[in-house]
Amino acid sequence: MAIASYLFHVSKYIDLLDTFFMVVRGNKHQITVLHIFHHSSMILNSWMGVRHAPTGHSFFIHLANSFVHISMYSYYFLSSLGTWIRPYLWWKPLLTQMQIIQFFFMFIHMMFGFYNDCPLPMPLVKTVLIYLIVLICLFINFYVQTYLKDSRKLLKNKEY
Repeated sequence: MAIASYLFHVSKYIDLLDTFFMVVRGNKHQITVLHIFHHSSMILNSWMGVRHAPTGHSFFIHLANSFVHISMYSYYFLSSLGTWIRPYLWWKPLLTQMQIIQFFFMFIHMMFGFYNDCPLPMPLVKTVLIYLIVLICLFINFYVQTYLKDSRKLLKNKEY
């Protein structure tokens, strides 16, 4: 499990390539507070996991996060193929929903740190729980601003 935790940590550095490609492609509008906070804090958070909890407990978190990232990077790859494929990529909002659901499941999973003589250090459990609350709030805000804000305006305009 320690090797898996370390590889997960290394993958967070690879995730930074996402930011590099955004800058190179001129998509600086995608580099938001959420993006910077999430990517930079995941490096610290995953290091804490390697350092203090390279156990089976963290495997669930790694598995869930990896599944979401495989889905996200599949979407990014497909969208890079050109505009002809865009009509088939209707599922972009589902990616953010998957991330939010993932964070809720991780939160529930970390709550087990308070029970059953969990070997995880309590400060780590509390830190990760607070971190997950922040991520949930940031991602819900992103979802509302990106996918719901315009649809509410459209509905409001239809009423008149």
